[in-house]
Amino acid sequence: VFKMSEHFTDNLLYTFISHLNVFYLINIQKGNVKYEKEVFVNFQFMIENGFYVSEDQKFINYSEFRTILKTALNLKEFEWSEKFISEYGKYLNKPGNTAYISYSLACLRFEQKKFETALEHLSRVKPDELILKLDINMLYTLIYFEMNYRDSALSVADSFKHFLKSNNKLSEEIKVNHLNFLKFLISIINLKENHIDLFKVQKLRKEINDYSYLIRKSWLLEKLDEIKIEKSELNGKKK
Repeated sequence: VFKMSEHFTDNLLYTFISHLNVFYLINIQKGNVKYEKEVFVNFQFMIENGFYVSEDQKFINYSEFRTILKTALNLKEFEWSEKFISEYGKYLNKPGNTAYISYSLACLRFEQKKFETALEHLSRVKPDELILKLDINMLYTLIYFEMNYRDSALSVADSFKHFLKSNNKLSEEIKVNHLNFLKFLISIINLKENHIDLFKVQKLRKEINDYSYLIRKSWLLEKLDEIKIEKSELNGKKK
């Protein structure tokens, strides 16, 4: 498609690449993370070739903005992500887009492990849309876990569960996906706080891996690996 791009109209090229991106993103959701680099290259091409510019005015919808940023952050493209937020955040076709910019910066700082700064950005967000409320609740649980704020993490997780179960605007699929994540997160918190049982760690890892699609699946597995390392180090000290 890139080699033939000069023979296509902008609309046709956008259609081709967008369909490729859908294919990649579906496979990524199924766990084929090898496609993340390829879809990121596509997003870079679209930005560099002005797919989000009309009459010298940049524009982008939040869904696409969110997907592009998430892909870049998964690949640790932090410098690129910061530039992307700066250049396109203010052009989101939404009222009060400062909330989306603050949330995006919080995501970036979280991935950079600058958790205090991430919380500062989140404190500025006053979510008025359902999708943003989901994203913010999710990020708070991740940050509190990483900062070892056990009680805060469990409190947010509990409130988040009630929010998901009581909201009739959310699809059943979205509810189940988020609730599954929270279930595993709480299990990991309990594993950390209690006597670390490697059998339980392995069992939980298998349960997580058995899901073809699970929100933050790689992050959950990473936290389990950290628990295993912690257990091994404790055993080594005892010897």
